[in-house]
Amino acid sequence: MSATDHLVGDAVPAVADGAPTHSVDLPLGCQTPPSIHGVGIDVNSVSRVAGLMDVYGASFVATRFDEVELGEPPYDACKVAEAISAKEAVWKSLRIDERTPVPWRQIVITRCHDAVAAQLDGELQGVATSLGVGPITLSSTVSGDLAFAVAIAETLGSPSSVPNPATS
Repeated sequence: MSATDHLVGDAVPAVADGAPTHSVDLPLGCQTPPSIHGVGIDVNSVSRVAGLMDVYGASFVATRFDEVELGEPPYDACKVAEAISAKEAVWKSLRIDERTPVPWRQIVITRCHDAVAAQLDGELQGVATSLGVGPITLSSTVSGDLAFAVAIAETLGSPSSVPNPATS
């Protein structure tokens, strides 16, 4: 077996100057490593979100979040602005028609200590799966009056029915 031959589901050696450098574990049935499906970036003003929360009250939060995401009221404008930016960034990373409204409650943002994560629910999860979207990496922060978020949606490697140029 040469350095470029591998079995589906095996680690694929990365080669630089003819010498393997490291390997990437591929999902079973895929012959190419994951790639980027899309990148989403969003910035929100915390004071603007606070103003919207003042004007629209609990309905502003209820239409965008489920009860698990933010906890019980009163809601902190910094957390709400950061979570809105995270949801917007995830939505943009999926590269779905920009004229389609954001399905706020189908993008669930969770926190565990300092880590933030996104989970897709309902119809949006099915759409993302049909697009071949795999894991979504998410980062968010608040600095001063601005909430920032960046999301990277990965596409899983191509199905094994696609020929692998390394073995063809």
